[in-house]
Amino acid sequence: MSKRLNIMNMKKLCYTIAVALCCILTSCDKDDEPKTPSEKPDEPIVEMSSAAWETGEKELLAGYWSEKHQIKIETGSDWTLCAEGTMNVEVNDAGTWHLLEEECSGNGNSLLELRIPANGLFEQRTTELIITFEDGRDTLSLAQEASPDMISLIEDEMFRMAVSTSCSIYGIDQDEDMKVSAAEAEFVPDEGTPYGIDAGSWSVKSIKGIENFPHIRHLDLNNSPDLVEMDISANKDIMSLHIYNCPKLEPIDLSSCDKLMELGCDFSMYISVLPFIEEHKTAIHTLGIFNRKDGEVSELDFSGFSGLNRLHIDGNRLTKVELSGCTSLWRFVASGNNFTELDLSDVDRYYDNMYLMDDCPELKTVYVWKGWTPDYYTVFSYDEENNIEFIEK
Repeated sequence: MSKRLNIMNMKKLCYTIAVALCCILTSCDKDDEPKTPSEKPDEPIVEMSSAAWETGEKELLAGYWSEKHQIKIETGSDWTLCAEGTMNVEVNDAGTWHLLEEECSGNGNSLLELRIPANGLFEQRTTELIITFEDGRDTLSLAQEASPDMISLIEDEMFRMAVSTSCSIYGIDQDEDMKVSAAEAEFVPDEGTPYGIDAGSWSVKSIKGIENFPHIRHLDLNNSPDLVEMDISANKDIMSLHIYNCPKLEPIDLSSCDKLMELGCDFSMYISVLPFIEEHKTAIHTLGIFNRKDGEVSELDFSGFSGLNRLHIDGNRLTKVELSGCTSLWRFVASGNNFTELDLSDVDRYYDNMYLMDDCPELKTVYVWKGWTPDYYTVFSYDEENNIEFIEK
C-alpha cells in the first residue's frame, strides 16, 4: 500500500477523511495550502485544509499559540515516528500528552493527535517529524512563528505600564525578562493563586491587547475617566472585575465570564449587566455598586444571592433593598441611603460580621433573626437618633 501522511484540522476530521479517500481512489496528488493560523488564545487550533501527499518533504508553519493537529498514517506495515529539532511537539498517548522525545511506533493505519505548545521564545523554532516505514520514510518539516512580546501588543501606554508591573508582581513574566511570551501568557496558574492586572487609578483609555492574557483572574480598571469601551470576551478566567469611577464606559459584555464572582462597578453599569448577574447570582460573592445618579432606579433586589459575602452599596440614596435569602452575607456597607426599613433576618450570624447603616436618616425599622441583640455583632452601626425599631422574625 502506498504511504501517505495527512495533516488534518480536528474540526474537519470527517471531511478530511472523505477527501483523503477520494485522493486514494483517483490517485490525486494535489496539495492544499493551510489557512492562516488563528491568533486568538481562546481558539488556538489552526484552521487547515485537507491534504494528501505522496511520500516526500512537506512543510507546515504553525502560529505562536498552541495548536493541535492530527496525522493520519496509511500503511500495511510497522512504522515509527520521531521528532528532530528545536521545537517541542507533544503526542497524545491514550489520553496523556507527553513530549515526542523518543520514537513512538505502531502498525498499520493509524491516527495520531499532536500538539504544538505555544512558543516560549521570541524567535522561530523548527523541527522535523520523520515517519519510517519498512521500505522508506516520510518527512514533515514544521516551523513555528516567533512569539511577540505580549506586553508590547498593549496599545495604551498607561495600561501597558500597568500590565508590565502586574506581570512582574504576579509571576506572569516567569523568567523575569520584562517580556511575556505566548507560552507564558498561556500558562494556567494553580487554583487560588492571585493572577491578574492591577490598573486602577492608572487613567487607562484602552485595554486593547488584553486578549493576549487569557488566564488572568482579576482585572482592576477603577478610576479610568476616559475609558470608553472594553472587550474581555477572550478572558474567560476572570473572577474579579473592578470598573467603578469609569463614567464614560459603555455597557460591557460579560457573557464569556462564567467564572465571575466579584464585581465592583458604577450603578448604571450594574443595571446594564443585571441579567448576567441574576443568572449567576448564587456564584457571586462580592458586589460593589456605586455612584447612582438622580433619575436612576432607586431599588435593588438581591433575593436569592445565597453566596453573597460582601455587599457595598453606600452613598446611593436607595429607597429599598431586598436581602431575603442572603444567608452568607457578613459584610454589608449601606451608609448613605434612604430606605425606611431593612430586613437582616437571613444574613450570616457570625459575631465578627460587619453591618454599616449610618447616615440613613429615613431608616426606622430593621428586621432581625430571633435571639439577636444590639451588641451581638462586632460592628453594627446605625443612627441612634432615628429610634429604630428592631423586630425579630
